[in-house]
Amino acid sequence: MSSQMETDSKPRDIPYLDGYAMERWECVLHYMVGSQQQEGISADAVRILLHAGLMKRSVEFQITDLGRRT
Repeated sequence: MSSQMETDSKPRDIPYLDGYAMERWECVLHYMVGSQQQEGISADAVRILLHAGLMKRSVEFQITDLGRRT
């Protein structure tokens, strides 16, 4: 076994990570306001929004007052 780590074939620098985080955040915001955006969010992200009280479940998911203020 080698003590050296393999080089990452897809290195991620700060600008890449910033862009990725912004893209995912935009997806969450679009989901919260009910946008018909093509890309959705994960079931885990939906559970977090529900657990945090930012959205509530009714016939469809709805943003709460707390979610609007965030």
